[in-house]
Amino acid sequence: MRKCSLLFVMIVMVFAGSSLLQSQEGRGVGRVAGVVQDQEGNPLGGVKILLESLKYNFNMETVSDENGKWGFYGFANGPYRITAEKDGFVRTIMPMELSQAGKNPRQRIEMEKVVELDTPVLKDDGSRNEFLQGNQLFKQENFKEALDMFVSFREKNPKLYKVGINIGNCYFKLRKYPEAIGEYVKVLEGLNAEPEKTKEINTTIAGVFAGLGEAYMAQEKFREAEEYFKKSMEIDPTDYALAYNVAEILFNMNKVDEAIKYYETAIKIKPEWPKSYLKIGYAYLNKGDTAKAISYMEKFVELAPDDPQADTIKSLIKDLK
Repeated sequence: MRKCSLLFVMIVMVFAGSSLLQSQEGRGVGRVAGVVQDQEGNPLGGVKILLESLKYNFNMETVSDENGKWGFYGFANGPYRITAEKDGFVRTIMPMELSQAGKNPRQRIEMEKVVELDTPVLKDDGSRNEFLQGNQLFKQENFKEALDMFVSFREKNPKLYKVGINIGNCYFKLRKYPEAIGEYVKVLEGLNAEPEKTKEINTTIAGVFAGLGEAYMAQEKFREAEEYFKKSMEIDPTDYALAYNVAEILFNMNKVDEAIKYYETAIKIKPEWPKSYLKIGYAYLNKGDTAKAISYMEKFVELAPDDPQADTIKSLIKDLK
């Protein structure tokens, strides 16, 4: 979002006879399997997976198991589209070319959580419904329509400045990063002007700092992104994803020693998350410390044996040894 070998989920179809199998366009002996995870690498069960042929009028459907595993069997060569859907997550679509000749590469589907936006307490039912509609549109990925709803809501409720987070999130999804940053900064100003810094306000401030970091990172403004991610971590040191993001930025800036510190922090916060082990392994490899690189890469393979990169990393470990 692993520990067992990947099994195919067989799609059982009832046919009148073998001649029907041969005559129906799109059918064949192709097979493909994979895993669906959230952005943190956790497996997602109960995800509806739809395989659609882009050449024939043909599709297949299954549901991922509790380990996030899924698979299809019985399709022909050609271009396909896989769609993954689950409540609470953004619908994910992956185009791919599949073959009947041999086993297709394992596929990893990563799904992004829908941002849960708080509903303000309002006496005005019209405003409340407008806010809720904006939330629903955001979940449906109708970011432009959601933006219009939230802007309209703010015009009617100017004192509820925190809706700027919602507006900023819409701009971020629309890739209008300067506008997103402007909204986050306005919210930050309002939060800092609050007479008392409660735990809830501090948590919100940490979230806004993280949002600013994401917006700057999306523009490849790594120094600014690093600054805001670190500020967020000062308030909430338990967020391993932030530590990982800071490490990635530092590594990209060739600050390998500093990057290692933050990868280590991410590992300390969430030791079962495999991605940090892989990246710190690369960092040590960059430093020329082969022994430590191998050690961390082996831990990655141990935690994520079904990851699409696992076989490549195993070969790299073998070569390094």
